[in-house]
Amino acid sequence: MPLSKRYVAVGDSTEIGIGLKVGRSARKLSKSPRVSTSDPGQKDLTIRLEAQVVAGFDSTTPATLHPQRIHIPPDKREAEFMLVIKNVSDGVIEPRIVSEQPGVLDINLPEGPIGPGEERAIYLTVDDDFNKLAHKTSFTMDMSDAALTRYTIPVEIGTSGQVTRSRKPPSKPPATAKVDNEVIRPTGTRTKTGGK
Repeated sequence: MPLSKRYVAVGDSTEIGIGLKVGRSARKLSKSPRVSTSDPGQKDLTIRLEAQVVAGFDSTTPATLHPQRIHIPPDKREAEFMLVIKNVSDGVIEPRIVSEQPGVLDINLPEGPIGPGEERAIYLTVDDDFNKLAHKTSFTMDMSDAALTRYTIPVEIGTSGQVTRSRKPPSKPPATAKVDNEVIRPTGTRTKTGGK
């Protein structure tokens, strides 16, 4: 995700998205992007990201999502697309959006908490004012669990593929959905940091 605004006034803030491409193998990853600023007191900031990619779900994984990647074909831009979230933990989760590219997607999350074993539907549509013919984006949710586990869903607009537009959440991934075989992993957890 690019900077939401290029110039930041004193006391103001902006956001930039940083992602890790984890691939399909279990391993430890790290990335240290550098941010350059015009601040004379701190010209360069280095951010260190670390991730442990796991081969499958473990007891700390609170949810599964199907499909794990959304493909919106050019002729389906006005359709409503659905993915199913299932709570596979023994605690309550409540997904909320923590990162998205503004002006691209309208995302409707389920209302209220999701109990252990329950499934709900997440619906998304392409924003009416978004007019690019092809675009890749994503959105990130945290589960409001104790670890604030996050999942990122990639979305491709203007490519081939299908997902269901049913309004009822199914008990298993929709037969018409294009579902990746790879199990989706948490994209990380939020931690409190302060200073250097």
